[in-house]
Amino acid sequence: PKIDASFEAGSYKIFKESTGISGANNKVNYAFNITRIDSSGISAAKGGAEDDGYKNTTLSSRAGLSLSDNANLNLILRYTDARSDLDDAGWDDDPNYTGKGKTFISKIEFNQVIKPWWNHKLSLSYLHIKRDYNDGIDNVGNYTDIFKMHSWYKGDNKKIEWQNNFPITAADTITAGMEYEREGASSLYKLG
Repeated sequence: PKIDASFEAGSYKIFKESTGISGANNKVNYAFNITRIDSSGISAAKGGAEDDGYKNTTLSSRAGLSLSDNANLNLILRYTDARSDLDDAGWDDDPNYTGKGKTFISKIEFNQVIKPWWNHKLSLSYLHIKRDYNDGIDNVGNYTDIFKMHSWYKGDNKKIEWQNNFPITAADTITAGMEYEREGASSLYKLG
């Protein structure tokens, strides 16, 4: 096993910490990582004085299994949780307008070399995303929020792919396959 860790700092109180572990043997390979980013930010509003901060935590992992000399199975997972301070239309500071987002991605894939002239890959993937926005009543600068605002968006994407590769020369490959994808989404916008 190999362990990595890093720390970075920059302007606008940006801090990034990351750590992970990875390793492999003849049958299994893996990698797990966590990253955190924090920033006090700058004002997104033109001429604004209130900083708009940002926070992000990301977890990612990959695991692979060798099933034989010619076939392997891989699993990839990624999760992100982020929060941003926002401003009204980019023109005025808004100290209580926030956006939150969560994303989950997963993919499993099977790779196999069947013959020297034929290899294929079958994969299933799933993506889920959710965004939340909240803005309370306030009176800052030239802009007045007289209502509370809450909105959200949820989206899903499911996909299956089967790709077949037929190398005919060292430089040329014929590829054939199929793909099926289904997307869905819902949203809400509410004042008051």
